[in-house]
Amino acid sequence: MIDRVPYGKLASYPHMKPADAVIWERFIEKYPDEYDEVIYDLNVGAGYADLGDHPQEVQGDYRILTQKKIDVVAFKDDYVDIIEIKPDASMSALGQAIGYVKLYLGYRDPEAEAYATVITDRLKPDMAHLAAHLGVWVVVV
Repeated sequence: MIDRVPYGKLASYPHMKPADAVIWERFIEKYPDEYDEVIYDLNVGAGYADLGDHPQEVQGDYRILTQKKIDVVAFKDDYVDIIEIKPDASMSALGQAIGYVKLYLGYRDPEAEAYATVITDRLKPDMAHLAAHLGVWVVVV
């Protein structure tokens, strides 16, 4: 079972790049009551499972290392936001957020009411229009 932690600032965030952490903390400051709990760096997807003749424990580790990682899974009431944090967000951030929702539903919680979210410091041109069309919540902080 993956541990949820209370939503709020921490001393550090698992595997989050420094620039991403700055954006995340700005979001927390601006929206202090947005979520109840979060999970950081949640692995989803199949990953690679076959390393040939390597021992089974090495193959399991390799699978985990090659799975996709969701920056933040944020819980509020009966819904889940699947969050990609990305400086200067472009189409790739939108695609990641959408893909992570599908992987979360497929590998973690198929019954969840899950939404794609991108949190950024700046959007590239056309991204707001595309995000709205694709149903991705984008927050610029």
